Amino acid sequence: MSSFQLALVGGFFSFASTGVGALLAPAMGSRKSSVASTHKALDFAIGVMLSSVAFSLLGPGLIQASHSAMLFSKVLLGGVLGAGFVLVLKKAFEASSLSFASREKQSPSKILLAAVLVLHGFPEGMGAGASMAGMSMSAALPLQLGLAAQNIVEGAILALCFVGFGWTWRKSIFGSVLSGLVEWLGAAVAGVGLMNSTALLSPLLAAAGGAMLVSVVLEIYEQTENRKQVSVKPFFAGLALIPLMNTLFA
Repeated sequence: MSSFQLALVGGFFSFASTGVGALLAPAMGSRKSSVASTHKALDFAIGVMLSSVAFSLLGPGLIQASHSAMLFSKVLLGGVLGAGFVLVLKKAFEASSLSFASREKQSPSKILLAAVLVLHGFPEGMGAGASMAGMSMSAALPLQLGLAAQNIVEGAILALCFVGFGWTWRKSIFGSVLSGLVEWLGAAVAGVGLMNSTALLSPLLAAAGGAMLVSVVLEIYEQTENRKQVSVKPFFAGLALIPLMNTLFA
């Protein structure tokens, strides 16, 4: 298979796992402790993202590039661009979400959360596609499984956000499933890049890592502002996922 086709396979895994999460959302939302369950699930996803950044996306690239100033700068630039992508999206949607929220009588924070969940899937999809197309299977599989676990959580949370907007369950699930296409698009872009140059692998992975890292920081900051504590057990379970998978598939 070509690099582009392999990247699309990686993107499909992300798309499919987001859809699985969307389908599980009604079960999560029907529980009496749905708010607490959602909070714990989000903390698990935060742990997985941080683990992916450290052990698969950004960390290994920086270590491997430490012998070359040029390569190190490219990896670092990829991480900065990924982080900047999420920050620009956040700023863009902060203003628009306020006007939309006042018009639709919705919570601005919920609208912003839904927007970020959808659009930060693009650099995540780039990471999924680049890893499948450019890494060995033993190195790519732990990351794919970690991203899939994270996407299941995010797919469910996004569907719950849509329900909170007053959408029907059917419309909410469909909207969450469709959001996975953003990740597939990111994977396709990574595949095109790797078809032209395999040297883009580390910067592409770093861009996904930078985007995830900023997403984690923003989410933890949001929880601090709302005086919520990170659920320790789910967070550390997510944090341990990628090293565990790396050990199993080594």
